[in-house]
Amino acid sequence: MYNKLFTPGPLTTSINVKTCMNKDYGSRDTDFIKIIKNIREKLTEISCYTSHQYHKYTSVLIQGSGTYSIESVFNSCIPKNDENNKLLIVINGKYGERLQKIANKLNIRYVILKYSELKSIKIKDIKNLLDTNSKIKYLAMIHHETSTGQLNKIREIGKLLKDKNVNFILDSMSAFGAVELDMVEDNIDFLVSSSNKCLEGVPGFSFVICNKNKLLKATYSTSLCLDLLDQYNNFETNGQFRFTPPTHTLLAFSQALTEYETEGGLLARMTRYKKNYNLLKNGMLKLGFKLLLYENLHGYFITSFLYPPNNFNFNNFYNFLKSKGLIIYPGKTTNIESFRIGNIGQLFENDILYLLKNIDIFMNTI
Repeated sequence: MYNKLFTPGPLTTSINVKTCMNKDYGSRDTDFIKIIKNIREKLTEISCYTSHQYHKYTSVLIQGSGTYSIESVFNSCIPKNDENNKLLIVINGKYGERLQKIANKLNIRYVILKYSELKSIKIKDIKNLLDTNSKIKYLAMIHHETSTGQLNKIREIGKLLKDKNVNFILDSMSAFGAVELDMVEDNIDFLVSSSNKCLEGVPGFSFVICNKNKLLKATYSTSLCLDLLDQYNNFETNGQFRFTPPTHTLLAFSQALTEYETEGGLLARMTRYKKNYNLLKNGMLKLGFKLLLYENLHGYFITSFLYPPNNFNFNNFYNFLKSKGLIIYPGKTTNIESFRIGNIGQLFENDILYLLKNIDIFMNTI
């Protein structure tokens, strides 16, 4: 029996996605190169969900987790040690803090706009910063902050940045593919996600969807492996990765994209995840659990719940659920005792109900 992963990725995948990895391909094989091309094209299409202006954008695949792709964008697109080209990093959770760590490692000059993990980002604060600091040329933020489950609103931010001529870098790791988003309408220059999130592949690579004109100016890389422009140029020249690709992961992802289209694409995937979320949230509330965030701040991908009072022990809770093949996540907030339950991946109504049933059983033992 496979575990059911109630996490934001890696997540539960279909049998066919798993089975696809039983086949071996050479990294220079012509059929494999066609698979890479198809993946890149489909990702770009998903990113232009409503505008369909695919020709203005391109997808660059990067070996490694999503953090590798975020670092490749920062490394390649933003000048180092340049006071006249600053990055504004907007933070309201742990993954926003990771953006700051990357900027520090790369010696990028930046400005921080930081909120509590429990608060939403305010457009007026961003506007005030941009109005008073003309040296800010880039903005980076998290789309869905998986440390809490908050879905940040990006459309208004994108419009503001267009008016200010500021480059928009969006980490949409655990939202892309299941949220209404468009590179043109949301004015996103670089969007980062990975294979093992809402598109329901397995871990092994991530990707950057890029405004082509902005990508061609990304000449600042001080890294060989994380040179985004060089990776793109190689794909455009011969269709290949510069270095050994994760062949089996790419085969699995190709199948996952086929299943995504068969399910009905973005709208169908989003609808299923929302149903899962509402069933989970309402069921947990009935069992006496409380939400970490105000409900209006929630996405529908992963939800943080506060520890209940009295004799609750998270390790015992986790191990009990694990014994039933149900894997959840611990909390990732600074100082609030909480845990997280995801509802993306190959999860359906019966899976959510089975989880709730076993949570109820555990709670009746304490």
